[in-house]
Amino acid sequence: MINPLKEKVMPLSRLGRHLPESPKYTTLMDWCKRGRVNWSTRRRVKLECITLPSGISSSLEAYLRFITKLNERG
Repeated sequence: MINPLKEKVMPLSRLGRHLPESPKYTTLMDWCKRGRVNWSTRRRVKLECITLPSGISSSLEAYLRFITKLNERG
């Protein structure tokens, strides 16, 4: 769960610029809503996102948790 008091929260459009290969806004939104499947565990993993008055946002820490869960071995 994203803690906006401890993590640097930013809009998805800005978050993409800080990530490897700069995923587009639509890709990040897809990861928030539908997620990706970790084929080792057969579980769907979603990028943690929060809705703020400025729009849907996430954090670099949430992205790292997302990648870690995708790479877990079952």
